[in-house]
Amino acid sequence: MAWAEKRGNLWRARWHAPDGSVPSKPGFKTRKAAEKYGQAQEAAADNGTYVDPRAGRITLIEWVNEWYPAQDLEPTTLVNYKYAIEVHILPKFGSWALSDLTTEEVGKWEHEIMAQGFARRTARDARTTLTTGASF
Repeated sequence: MAWAEKRGNLWRARWHAPDGSVPSKPGFKTRKAAEKYGQAQEAAADNGTYVDPRAGRITLIEWVNEWYPAQDLEPTTLVNYKYAIEVHILPKFGSWALSDLTTEEVGKWEHEIMAQGFARRTARDARTTLTTGASF
């Protein structure tokens, strides 16, 4: 049975994955929303459609579509994330599986951004957004 845990001002969903692990997803505004998400993950496990994001079998764009809406941040931070995601991250890595992202690839990409004429800070902010969202 899925459950929710209070984490600061937000809730995180917890559920039992098919492999017996207990994954979690933070960023829910209500306990009910977190529990509903966890229950949906367990239902997906029951019907064979569960995709474990930790296993890296999903693409970055699929992960962004899960991660970004769950952020509870200041509006300006969300605008900055959206810019980095749409202009720099997804054009390069959107179709990549999470498991294919490496520190070396991300470092080369950061230098490519600067080589295109963007400021060092823009490249660094894009990398920070990517590594915050992808959690590697």
